[in-house]
Amino acid sequence: MKELSKENGCGQDGRIQETGTVYQDERYTLGQQDDRPYLIVDGIKYLLSCQPYEPCLYITSEAGSLTTVHNAFDPYYVLECFRNGGTVTSITGREYDAKDFCRLVEYAAGAGDINIDGAERVFGDRRKAKAPENENYEIEERFVRSFIRKDRRERLIHELTDPRKRYDGVSRFCHQAGDLIDPSKIIMEGEDIDRLPEFERFVRQHDEICFVLSPDFYTDEQFLPLKDAVLKAIISLDAVIIMGSTFAVVFGEPMKGGRGKYLLSERV
Repeated sequence: MKELSKENGCGQDGRIQETGTVYQDERYTLGQQDDRPYLIVDGIKYLLSCQPYEPCLYITSEAGSLTTVHNAFDPYYVLECFRNGGTVTSITGREYDAKDFCRLVEYAAGAGDINIDGAERVFGDRRKAKAPENENYEIEERFVRSFIRKDRRERLIHELTDPRKRYDGVSRFCHQAGDLIDPSKIIMEGEDIDRLPEFERFVRQHDEICFVLSPDFYTDEQFLPLKDAVLKAIISLDAVIIMGSTFAVVFGEPMKGGRGKYLLSERV
């Protein structure tokens, strides 16, 4: 990790004047324009700022709403670190790369006032240390081979079985679930299926212990009764995949335009 002086952060003498994109993927664009850091999430732009002597990150939406993340980051310093291939570390000791930082900002936006340790609960302790071996490989492989389109299976299996790629694999699936799921296995879909009597009846009739996958550290790799897993999925701010013996429930990530939800069955 490259070390950069904090003098390269906020303050009239220390601001980095570079303009352009620092990080970009299918959902996020992080950069700086006209001396102002910004993050675009699914087409929605947020301006990022701070005060020279106050350890707070300010997130301003296009509508003008302001979120303050206390004890957080100086966005100018953050962008300079990412430009140089480095990472940043929060006051809690958690290490961030560019994508992690984007996810933190997305989660915090609209929260009003939030402390950095509160915002970090959405991720858990996802530091850059080597991840443990995946002990639930067989369950995850069965999910892929049972419910994912044949032409997309091998890549997803490879990602789920590689500890360094597992998080990105789960996250990518959740963003592209509609394109990856085998349509012949869908028995129910829609933003409100969890409110339908048919879905509630299915949960009551199949309330077995299920395996849960999610980009959310506090939800991922848990074994829960189906009804408890569904409740966790409903309130989660991230995507959740629930794997039963012959079925699966997928709740996509809450996004502008809705949240995809699917009930899948091997016995269609």
